[in-house]
Amino acid sequence: MIRRAKAAVDLLTKKRFCSLWSRHEIPVNESDPAGIWANLLDRFAEPHRHYHGKAHMEHCLQEFDQASSAMENPDAVEMALWFHDVVYAAGANDNEEKSADLFEGFARHALEEPFASEVSSLILDTKHIQLPVTSNAKYTVDIDLASFGRPWPEFMADCHALRNEQTTFSHEQYYRKKCAFLNSLLARQNIYSTPHFQKRYENSARQNMVRYIERIQP
Repeated sequence: MIRRAKAAVDLLTKKRFCSLWSRHEIPVNESDPAGIWANLLDRFAEPHRHYHGKAHMEHCLQEFDQASSAMENPDAVEMALWFHDVVYAAGANDNEEKSADLFEGFARHALEEPFASEVSSLILDTKHIQLPVTSNAKYTVDIDLASFGRPWPEFMADCHALRNEQTTFSHEQYYRKKCAFLNSLLARQNIYSTPHFQKRYENSARQNMVRYIERIQP
């Protein structure tokens, strides 16, 4: 636990975020990347976020750093990861849309439009409704799903954290919804869309999901 907390401090730094933001700023602007970074960290620390908080963001950046050299536009993927869960209300169906809207509000008149447009699209891809199409979307989605391939104890810890967020659902409602989502992923030819994540997590993620479904099904 201490090691994870230290890694989070090392990764979720103002310097890292501001450097990313500045690489795509419009030359004349009045944006405040340091203030945006502080806003993000405040949101990640909201008390209802048992899973969708700093630890998940830290894990996303760890996975990003290991795969970024293969990406077409790693900056767009990284920016999308910073914002993909910035708005999170348990059980809501529009968290990704609201997260994209918040990013667009910060980016408007501050970041290059093509870059901002791609980031918004990548954020929406993390709804996991349809298979990602572009290379950048595939990496963004795979990173968001990477936790499914973690060792079983860590996978289960994530599952418990996710359940603790969903306080408005009964156990029956929650696990029915969870099974449906996991089965939709298992029905795909591959859970992960990129060779990097297929090699790294495909087998372990499938094993974890099947084992978990067997536990929670009535």
